[in-house]
Amino acid sequence: MDKAKGENNLLEYKTVNYLGMIPILTKALQEEHAQRVQTEQDLKDLKQRLQNIEALLSKNAVSSQPAMQKTLNASTVAKLDQNAPNPFNQKSTISCFVPSNTKNGMVVIYSSKGAKVKTFNNLSAGANHFDINANALTGGVYTYVLLIDGKQADSRQMIITK
Repeated sequence: MDKAKGENNLLEYKTVNYLGMIPILTKALQEEHAQRVQTEQDLKDLKQRLQNIEALLSKNAVSSQPAMQKTLNASTVAKLDQNAPNPFNQKSTISCFVPSNTKNGMVVIYSSKGAKVKTFNNLSAGANHFDINANALTGGVYTYVLLIDGKQADSRQMIITK
């Protein structure tokens, strides 16, 4: 407003210094990138720790079997392997071993709420492998159990990510 010229303009103009914002935005992006890199490293470390824990648990389960069972031929012991990959979002494979003297071997998958969601019946004696498609189930944690002649022989957990 210029009173000397008799102008009475009440409008004020405000501007943004875009060039001044560049260093601020750049710094924010660098901080976000550093946080993302740290989060990815933390996730990688946690996955490694989980694999180590699962390996120790598996080794401990084998070493804690009764002494008599240890002396039996490995082909007489039912075994359920961890699905691979785990966690998964497309397809995973479950492997198990069914002893030759088994009349009825099956694997049953249960939801985290305990509901039976899938059953693989009439497993043959020896090694068995079958795939789980993630699109047939919702995301979450599932428990799968190897049943030999109606009795639980082994169980594992799998995670479906979506």
